[in-house]
This record gives sequence, structure tokens and C-alpha cells, in this order.
Amino acid sequence: MIRHKAALLSDYCEVEAVITGLPSGKSRIMFCGDDNFSSWYGLEVETGFFNNNWTICQGKGINTILKVPTARTTAVNDVAKIRYDKPAGQLRMYRNGTLLNSVPVPPKGLRRWGLATGIDGFLNVGVLFTSVTARDL
Repeated sequence: MIRHKAALLSDYCEVEAVITGLPSGKSRIMFCGDDNFSSWYGLEVETGFFNNNWTICQGKGINTILKVPTARTTAVNDVAKIRYDKPAGQLRMYRNGTLLNSVPVPPKGLRRWGLATGIDGFLNVGVLFTSVTARDL
């Protein structure tokens, strides 16, 4: 897990990344987290022979307590974006600018963000992200 050293200014924010490689495994964009990521929201991208999923997730530490699978395909150069729409109380997931799904979630007031790759095992690298951008809205 890589936590960015600078926190965002609010929890009304979004994080976007370009997918540049598709090794098997799971990777996450995590945000609205506390300093230790013991509480966070995120977008999980999973690739493999049978399991190409995009998932909205909410977690506590390394465990996820809410997973809402949405999309079934992933391609190189896809742009993954997760946004917390604080006024609407919605966590929104986008692929290439198209809204895939949203779920109602309570505000956390937390501002840390980061990336995690290869979260499902030692041999699985997971999706590779580049051009990562985090911004307040």
C-alpha cells in the first residue's frame, strides 16, 4: 500500500488513475482514509482469466466490509475514477468518464488517499496504475 504523503483538503474529492498493465490480481485506489487506512473508501480493479471486475468498496484495515461489483471488463488505457459526492452522500465509480455505479455512504471527514496493488496474494501483481491524480471538488 502506498499512502500519499499529503492529505487532501476535504473528503469531498476524487481520485483518478490510468490502467497501463493487466497482470492478474487485485489493485485498489483508496481515499477518504485515516492516517493508517483503518477506515477508507475505494475502487478495486480485479483481473484474471475469469474475474475481470470493477468494485466499489468500503474497508477497515485490509478487510473490506462493503463490495458492490459493477463492471466485468478491463482494458489497457482505461481511466478509473472514484469520487465521493459529499452533498449527495454518494460514492461514485467511473470508467472512461462513464458512471458505472454509485452507493450511498455516510461522510467520514477523512482525507488520506493511496494505492494498493497485488492485494490478493504474493504472486499476483494486480492492475498497474499510472497518471494518478487526486483532487478536492
